[in-house]
Amino acid sequence: MKPKFEVEQRVWVSVRNTVEQSKPYVTEHIITRIEKGGIYARPVNHLCERRFHISTLTSKHKNSKYEFKLWASVEDFWKDVEEGLYERN
Repeated sequence: MKPKFEVEQRVWVSVRNTVEQSKPYVTEHIITRIEKGGIYARPVNHLCERRFHISTLTSKHKNSKYEFKLWASVEDFWKDVEEGLYERN
């Protein structure tokens, strides 16, 4: 079941290197807007926002090796890390 997201909700974003194995890394973000195809969030204390696809909750630029994923809670992120799902998502 996908989590519900709301504007101004605090969420977590993980950064994963898709080319080589990287350590789990997550930062706190705030949802700035929600539109038909995407959820926009920015890091706490920053103005630059990132768009996440509403169906996959991910953001990846075409020429980048980094993938960003939106999480409703930091506990969900660490649970996937512990279960070995972080590297496969």
